[in-house]
Amino acid sequence: MKSSPIKKNPGKKNKFGKQWMREHVSDPFVQLAQKEGYRSRAAFKLLELDDKFGFLKPGIRVVDLGAAPGGWTQVAAKRVQPGAGPRGGRVIAVDILAMEPVEGAEVLTLDMLAPDAPDRVAALLGGQAELLRSLEERRSRRVGGGRDSTGNVRIVASTNRDLEAAVRDGGFRRDLFFRLNVIPIVIPPLRERPEDVPPLAEYFLAKMTTALRRPARTKAAPVNPPSGRLEKTNGGARSPPCWFYPECSGGQA
Repeated sequence: MKSSPIKKNPGKKNKFGKQWMREHVSDPFVQLAQKEGYRSRAAFKLLELDDKFGFLKPGIRVVDLGAAPGGWTQVAAKRVQPGAGPRGGRVIAVDILAMEPVEGAEVLTLDMLAPDAPDRVAALLGGQAELLRSLEERRSRRVGGGRDSTGNVRIVASTNRDLEAAVRDGGFRRDLFFRLNVIPIVIPPLRERPEDVPPLAEYFLAKMTTALRRPARTKAAPVNPPSGRLEKTNGGARSPPCWFYPECSGGQA
């Protein structure tokens, strides 16, 4: 039995295509997008939302799923400013379709339903996402590795930053913060606990004299205690030579 061909109406199809094209070309947002270099008129939707709610903060990390053709990715890259500031923001554009590169963003051609898709995105995000995954699932993957490793570990984290403020500003993940902030211990700066200066000075001076292979003849307490570990170490490194010269006073040491 011979099958009859499917009938089509090319006239109607062409008419619809031409009408859509005329409306598309005459759209003011399409014209503005072409003028300002955006790949789609949808970029202005994201710009308006961010102007109102301010969620694209500099330094945060953004994953744009279904990113093609890249209008939203362009906006995110401009607002987040990847690599700028202490937090070092990042924009990752993911789409199953190939997409032209976007300045300031990392473009990944990927099907998010693929088994390895979450791990590939997490590897690009790095840092906080990978640490959170290790804490929640108790498994991790080394850089360049192809398999996960499991382990039962306990995390002891320290910082001199205000993480609660970083969470509010979008520079630190809220879920990771509550995972780490289980038993907080606040350690005052060294200037507020001068009784800890002598044992610290003894430790660093002993370390320097061992490195120089010469014993200390005198010991002097610093007048202005250094505040940081690097400053204490450098201070200890400068002190031992003074011990071997009579003209070098204890205050100089």
